[in-house]
Order: sequence, then C-alpha cells, then structure tokens
Amino acid sequence: MPGGYHSRHGWSRRSHAPGLKYSTATWQEYERTSLPPPDPTDEARLQGLQERDSDTWSQQDAALYEEMTDRNEQREEAKLAPLRRELEGYFADFNLPPLPPPLAKSSGWLEIRRPCYYKNEDVR
Repeated sequence: MPGGYHSRHGWSRRSHAPGLKYSTATWQEYERTSLPPPDPTDEARLQGLQERDSDTWSQQDAALYEEMTDRNEQREEAKLAPLRRELEGYFADFNLPPLPPPLAKSSGWLEIRRPCYYKNEDVR
C-alpha cells in the first residue's frame, strides 16, 4: 500500500523483529559473547577445498571438509547459547521430557557421498 493510505478494512497486523522476543539481559549476554577466532590454517584449507570441484575430492578431503564445517557450526552455536537458554526456559514449567538428540545427516546424503560414486577413479 502507498504511504499514508490506510485500508478501510482495518489495520494490517505488523510483525515484530525476532529480537524483541528476548529479554534485554539475554541480548546483552549474546552481544558480549564473542566467537573464538577461526584457525587460519583451517580457513585456508577450507577455501582451497571450496575452490576445487567436490567431485574430485578424496575421502580424506571430504572428511576434512566435514570436520572443518562442523567446527564452524559449533562456534556459531556457542554464540547462540544465551538465546537458546531463554527459549528453553519458556517451556521449563511444562515438565516435558527432554528432546532427543539431533538426527544424523540423512541417509540419502550419505548414499550420494559414497566413494563408489566419486568421479575420481583413484578413489573409486
């Protein structure tokens, strides 16, 4: 709708930014939490692997890539820990059973990454 025009059918419901759902103390803790610096050698290796076509990777390259991306994800998860604690606290009074651990990567993804499908004949 153009600015200044209001529908005669009522006000539209506007949403709020997700950050408004958290307390000020939680946001301050989130902002104070700094990510540990990434390992420069890992970053260089990761960049080298991303520049190459993934079909030419060896099994070691694929395992190294997975390991480095998992480390990066863990660093990001550590930063989000205060926000997650507050969200989990909303449900503490319900006495719900704990959530199961996250699922492993899908079997379809693992099936594609099997060495028999690699284009690199030495790996096959």
